[in-house]
Amino acid sequence: MTNTTQILKTVTNLIFITTLTLLLVVVVAVMLTLQIKDRTNQLEKKMDTLITMYTNQQDQKVPGETNPAGTSVYNITAYTARREETNKDNENTATMERPMAGRTCAVSRDLINWLGGWVYIEGVGVRKVNDLMNSRYTKSIDLCVRNPRIAKRFGRNRVRTVFLGR
Repeated sequence: MTNTTQILKTVTNLIFITTLTLLLVVVVAVMLTLQIKDRTNQLEKKMDTLITMYTNQQDQKVPGETNPAGTSVYNITAYTARREETNKDNENTATMERPMAGRTCAVSRDLINWLGGWVYIEGVGVRKVNDLMNSRYTKSIDLCVRNPRIAKRFGRNRVRTVFLGR
């Protein structure tokens, strides 16, 4: 009987320790999820603030202004990689890469020689040119963003850009 009692006590202790460990794992997972959500909300607020500041600026090109060497002013818009805003293959860009919000941009077909290269967009940063826009657009760049709300808030802007090469 003592041997059976000892085994039963050991099994009970193991179940208790396992339950506590699982509870601890769940608590840590919930805390991490809350921290990630909080950080995501902070970043979205910062991005919204930056977009608002950016869209409130006047056109970058002043009549009679000469652009620094290598820069040009293009129409800049934003899109998401949703099927409603792309062709049938919204999983791949023209260079057969996955579109990435915050990294990918598409250019109008008159800028097709930029495909596969990098472009600096004033007020936005550096983007990879790996997609093409519909043929009805010219002198335009379309930035891939995370959601339609951000794309809509970004609007249409004329911005100085520099093609950095491949």
